[in-house]
Amino acid sequence: MSPLPGWRAAFRIARRDAVRAKGRSALVVAMIALPVLGVTAADLTYRSAMPTKAKELTARLGAADARFSATSMGPVKLQQMPDGVAWGMPEGAPDPTPEEQEKPVDVTAAFPEGSRYLTERTVPASVTTRHGIADTQITELSVADPMLRGRIELTDGAYPRAGNEIAATE
Repeated sequence: MSPLPGWRAAFRIARRDAVRAKGRSALVVAMIALPVLGVTAADLTYRSAMPTKAKELTARLGAADARFSATSMGPVKLQQMPDGVAWGMPEGAPDPTPEEQEKPVDVTAAFPEGSRYLTERTVPASVTTRHGIADTQITELSVADPMLRGRIELTDGAYPRAGNEIAATE
């Protein structure tokens, strides 16, 4: 036996009730539709304001494929995410041998042939402003390199080319 005849009767009764009480039916539809519309608009606004993962990686890496960071952990086996933010020791990694502990590791030797790399050095510093002394970071980086496209956005002037030129950011 099909359940469809029972539904037909229920739909017929509901349709008649909706036609008889148009104002109440419109109010019920509005009470359901407006909160759904509001939550949808809020979600869309929130998601539009948040950058995508691809944009976040471009802001961190530019056109580069990966970022390697020096750590103060000593000679241990490390596993690093492409953005260079998250890293840790892989499970089951053996401790370094005494020979590995004494020998500095050349990270660039692990790069595929034809790879390029940039060095970035950041140090804390104090600067004097008209409002007093402020703590900041000084970063040494070749900002004109095309590998940093997407990470560094030049808004005014030109990239520094000579050794006595700098680029300042907020």
